[in-house]
Amino acid sequence: MSIRTTSPLLLAAALSAVWQTARADEPDGLKLTVAVVGDKPLPNQAIRVRVEVENVGAKPATNLLPLENTVRVVRVSKDGRVVRPEGLVDLLTALRRRGPICGDPGNRSLPVTLAPGERRAVTFPVGVRRTFVHPVKADADDVEPLFPTPGTYVLRVQYVYTTRTPRNAPPEGAAGEEVSLFAEVEVGVGEPGKKDQPWTAAMTRDPGLATTLLRPHEGCTAARATLLRELIDKAPGSTYVNYGRLAVARFHLIGEADPKASPRVNRAMAADVLEPAISRLEYMTFPFIPHVYLNLAEAAPEYRQTVPRVLGQDHRTSLEWIDAVGGTMSAEEWNRFRAEPPRASGAKR
Repeated sequence: MSIRTTSPLLLAAALSAVWQTARADEPDGLKLTVAVVGDKPLPNQAIRVRVEVENVGAKPATNLLPLENTVRVVRVSKDGRVVRPEGLVDLLTALRRRGPICGDPGNRSLPVTLAPGERRAVTFPVGVRRTFVHPVKADADDVEPLFPTPGTYVLRVQYVYTTRTPRNAPPEGAAGEEVSLFAEVEVGVGEPGKKDQPWTAAMTRDPGLATTLLRPHEGCTAARATLLRELIDKAPGSTYVNYGRLAVARFHLIGEADPKASPRVNRAMAADVLEPAISRLEYMTFPFIPHVYLNLAEAAPEYRQTVPRVLGQDHRTSLEWIDAVGGTMSAEEWNRFRAEPPRASGAKR
């Protein structure tokens, strides 16, 4: 087996489809920029969002809350109408499986200082929201696709960058109030084509199939894994195919798994179904590509050394990779890891 690696120039070409960008106002000298990275999604697919905060002021911005801890998608509108009010829109990370705020102790809680011109960025996929949160079991939550039909959606993104004591707080003090930046970004969801028909027909017959495809950290049932293998063979040219590959791999790794096979064989089967998902350059903008790599590292020993190199180079700002390495670094290493390189001279802000 060989892992797909990408040169910086080829990756830049693949990621050139950063196709909608929005910026917020600049309180406290901070600017929030939101973009959708990758190709136009189809119904019941996810998108990858890039959120960047930049200090555009003349003084250092100190004691900021880490972007990766407090970024949220708080509202979704479609064709000018709010269809998903503020609520639990999942940031689909590798390790944290529920909740709109993705945080953990350690380095992820360190305050951030941005010098003038300095930036921090994070990318993450979104594709579902929770309509009911089970008090104990995450896999018992009710979820629904975020983009079920074609059209133009608008995502409102929030970054809570600090907390402040209200001016009218009593002398004994009060809990700090969140101070936030907001920005919005458009998402155009296209019409499925002929090559997608087997997939869309299957989701029409079984609406739960869509949420299986959109939950890259949850397991997959044996019945759906069998169906997805059939769809992969029948319609391999559809952009739904890599969603199916990842779901089948999860069946072998964290789902019911094949009872006739040993754990080692199940891991090998997961690697076999996932390898084609990193075989072509255009797949590098698949919203769940970091999940693909992380599952490959779990499935096959030969990937365990190369996956960190690929994710650390090509997907360094992905929330999935940040989750995976956040507890393994010293504070100094962490600050170097999270620092964005200087913006190229003459680049647009």
